[in-house]
Amino acid sequence: FEDVGAFEVDFSRVRLGEEVQRVMVEAVSSNMFLMLGVEASLGRVFLEEEDDTPGEHAVAVLGHGFWQRAFGGDPGVLGRSIELGGRPYTIVGVTAEWFRSLTATSLHADLFVPVVMAGALSGPIQPELYQRRNRQQFSVKGRLRKDVSVEQARVRLSALSSQLRNAYPRAYGDREFKVIPSSEISIAPEIDGGLFPVATLLMTVVGLVLLLAATNLASILLARGVDRRREIAVRLALGARRRRLVSQLLTETVLLALLGGAAGLLVAHWTLGLLMGFQPPLPITFTLEYGLDRNVLLFTLAISTLAGILFGLAPAVQSTNPDVAPTLKDEVGSGRQRRFGLRNTLIAAQMAISVVLLVGGGLFLRSLQAAQEVDIGFTTREAGIVWVDLSVSGIPAPEWESVADALLERVRAEPGIESAASAHRLPLGLGSSSQTFAVAGVEPPPDADGFRLPFYRISPGFLETLWIPLVAGRDFSAADRPDAPGVVLVNEAAARMFWPGENPVGKEIRQAPGGTPRQIVGVVGDTKLERLGEAPRPAVFFPRAQNRTNDVHLVARGSLSPPEIVASLRRIVREVNPGLVLMEAKTMEGHLSVMLFPPRMAALLLGVCGLLALALATIGLYGVVSFAVSRRTREVGIRMSMGADERAVIGMVLRGAMSVVAVGGIVGLAIAFALAQLIRQFLFGMGPSDPVTLLGVPLLLGGVAALAAYIPARRASRVNPVEALRYE
Repeated sequence: FEDVGAFEVDFSRVRLGEEVQRVMVEAVSSNMFLMLGVEASLGRVFLEEEDDTPGEHAVAVLGHGFWQRAFGGDPGVLGRSIELGGRPYTIVGVTAEWFRSLTATSLHADLFVPVVMAGALSGPIQPELYQRRNRQQFSVKGRLRKDVSVEQARVRLSALSSQLRNAYPRAYGDREFKVIPSSEISIAPEIDGGLFPVATLLMTVVGLVLLLAATNLASILLARGVDRRREIAVRLALGARRRRLVSQLLTETVLLALLGGAAGLLVAHWTLGLLMGFQPPLPITFTLEYGLDRNVLLFTLAISTLAGILFGLAPAVQSTNPDVAPTLKDEVGSGRQRRFGLRNTLIAAQMAISVVLLVGGGLFLRSLQAAQEVDIGFTTREAGIVWVDLSVSGIPAPEWESVADALLERVRAEPGIESAASAHRLPLGLGSSSQTFAVAGVEPPPDADGFRLPFYRISPGFLETLWIPLVAGRDFSAADRPDAPGVVLVNEAAARMFWPGENPVGKEIRQAPGGTPRQIVGVVGDTKLERLGEAPRPAVFFPRAQNRTNDVHLVARGSLSPPEIVASLRRIVREVNPGLVLMEAKTMEGHLSVMLFPPRMAALLLGVCGLLALALATIGLYGVVSFAVSRRTREVGIRMSMGADERAVIGMVLRGAMSVVAVGGIVGLAIAFALAQLIRQFLFGMGPSDPVTLLGVPLLLGGVAALAAYIPARRASRVNPVEALRYE
């Protein structure tokens, strides 16, 4: 590498006047900005000597957005002091407006500090942190030398990883450096892996909608070609070359496609604001970039032109191949069309594509319904939550428990609050906490000290507040103090795994290796821990007083509405200590919305595309059937003059239309069933062969198609036979 830099992201607090705010801070090595070509729009970036000694260079560079929000874009901010993490920092610069974060392109870092100040963002300086090999919280960016390929860098770093693992096995375990070119990163390496399958799915759906619109266009052009057959025959009779006529018709088609593309861009411009409003409910500030840039405009131009050419070519070729002499004499009758000529094939294709899109949308709607109805093991209603980080707030570790107790006591005394508790984190929240536990009498897995299990630190009353049932034993109480014997609760999944057929109350479990044994005093009901679709997993619960933590999630239920409870919790936090940093405040439904966001977005986007497909297919079918009926007006008149009644005429038209629809529906259902296997990973609580969706969609589409065909059929049945016989 020509150069290598490191950075770490963390939360801290900043005091602006009398107000304390949470901020996202990135601690960066002094060379990072220069290596990436990031210049300060005001002042300077970090100097090399500011990376020397932990705690000695308290300087900060403001993010451009934070500079605008907190200081109103004041250019006189340089040299001023800002209180960050409880200590003064001197502002030395402001980043360029285009630069937001080193962590991810969509995140907004508020401030940047030298990398050696990372350990001071939420507490006292700890120089030893930089000597610990197991403190693996830094990310690394490097610039490759011109004579080194990415693959060569991977090989060399793989060798370095192997050396580190051999020299320090406990610190590095099975870790290995991963080399990812910046050109392959869209948002962040941790996010992109799950982003590409979703983007591929959405592009496939959009492509199907485009295909459906294009088949509609081709059907209309075929109908128009029949109307223009005399004009084309005259041109051919006068010596026009067929190639020239095809070019003229294709020019018209491409013009239509480009006008449609332009209209689509206009609609996209209007609706981008709506898309920007659908942000995942996360406690950080970020912006997803999806604007109408040059790439989007060029893609739209290319795809519109290509669609116009591909789907205008067949109608143009067919329209310029008439039987000239009979056409000029107007001797081309309505005749009986081939059951699966080009026009009917296009109708069948529209139905097939519509079935595929509607089945996809239906599966995601059913998946969302299943996700919303799943039993998560605790209450989802009438509760409010606030999250306070005591470390970021500058509270010394020995005082964490007393501050947490003061907050909880004040919440429980609030009118309208019936039950309240606290925990270091909540089930189905972001992130996870796990430790290795040794279970007395149970052999650990091979090459391990014990079992890696998720754990929670909770206060007395947590089970009651979240309506988690106590299956056996007792709950935690005020007697479970730090100086009391160590106790834990386990859930039913842990009881089944480690003590099948036994009562685990009274058994012992300890943190491995070398932890103090703790007695199990109770068994609680299973809850979803990290994902809605997970099977019951073993979990351990500590009394918060015996396992102190800087994170405090206050949960409260009562007679107030959830938003009112959240407002009360916010006010109480400020009253107890104005310097406490409020990381997040939300209702319980808002807490679960993080897990429900993916299925909700999938159901919304696929549902909209499915409805659009249904509308396009209906319009296309109606137009084609209406045209076909108009071409058979003389035939209908003859039939009615010979005694055919209204019902017979309607039946004739419907049979012709619905037979084509049925073929398209069957083909579409087969394709949809095959493609549904590919989206199995995106579905929750159901399989891709959901009978409600696979039966309901064809019935819905068949009903709409029958209505679209019935209207022109009924109109044809009411024609006057005399006028029909005169029809040209």
